[in-house]
Amino acid sequence: LNQMDRKYDSNMRMRDYLNQIQGKTAQLFALSCYSGAYNSPYARQAYQIGSNIGMAFQITDDILDFASDDSKTGKPILQDVKNGIYTAPVLYAKKKRGSDLLPLLEKGEAITNDELNAVYEIVVASGGLAEAQALAGKYTRKALKQIEKLPESVSQRTLSLITEQMLNREH
Repeated sequence: LNQMDRKYDSNMRMRDYLNQIQGKTAQLFALSCYSGAYNSPYARQAYQIGSNIGMAFQITDDILDFASDDSKTGKPILQDVKNGIYTAPVLYAKKKRGSDLLPLLEKGEAITNDELNAVYEIVVASGGLAEAQALAGKYTRKALKQIEKLPESVSQRTLSLITEQMLNREH
């Protein structure tokens, strides 16, 4: 609901975005991990692991909106921007090239395909994708560090492997 309320909000900040994905994807992952460890002494730790995995997953998904094609992701490139959902790559680009980017974002639903292409170019040229990838890496590393503290088991190793693979996914 928060994401829907913030559609086409060119004043969106990174803190708003992080709160939004924390309440969306990260909570889903956190609660899933927590429920799997509910009656164990690791329940709280599992919740934190899931939260960090969820953050990394969503940021990576938002990067894929720029860096992938619809044959892999199932959605057209730049669909989030077209729908007024401004994610980490856009917000990082806005910090560096706001004067170029804001007039395009402020067009809202009227943004054209050529203008979407201009958004894409600005995000790439400003390093927005690279910064978002670094942020996803930060959350992945936090999750892996927490996973390492779990008792060694097949489950622990599997969770580590899945967490690492998520950062490098293509869809």
